[in-house]
Amino acid sequence: MGMALYHPNRIQVMCIHRAGRFIVTLTVYNSGGSDTYTSYAWVRSGKFVTPTVTPTPPSPWKDLPDAQFSQSARSGNAPLEVEFTDKSTQNPTSWLWDFGDQSSSSEQNPVHTYQNRGVYFVKLTVANDKGSDTRTGYVMVTRTFNPLPI
Repeated sequence: MGMALYHPNRIQVMCIHRAGRFIVTLTVYNSGGSDTYTSYAWVRSGKFVTPTVTPTPPSPWKDLPDAQFSQSARSGNAPLEVEFTDKSTQNPTSWLWDFGDQSSSSEQNPVHTYQNRGVYFVKLTVANDKGSDTRTGYVMVTRTFNPLPI
């Protein structure tokens, strides 16, 4: 017996009308991938019995890096210097920053100066021996207004 239930904002309930042992699987998704938890549930005489948790194999996502970063500014006038700080978990060994203005860096914590106004999407991709992950942020650069001398 298998049934897939999905709703982004609600907990799903499934009614089982016959006795037996059932495998219950919960899979959660986010921008970094997914993870699955599996357990057993026993139903006797139409009454739910508390599930017994069984060990699950290690998740293939467990050791993947999780790209995270902070930045010193999200908006400002050009030229705008922004310090990016890697906050990634799971011990990444390489970093690739795409600053959205046709420039990039492989430093862990780079500093980048935006010369022109615009909205730039910043991407950090981190990797280790288990895989890679990417996080996206943005920087909004506005024009510098130089007042006229009086």
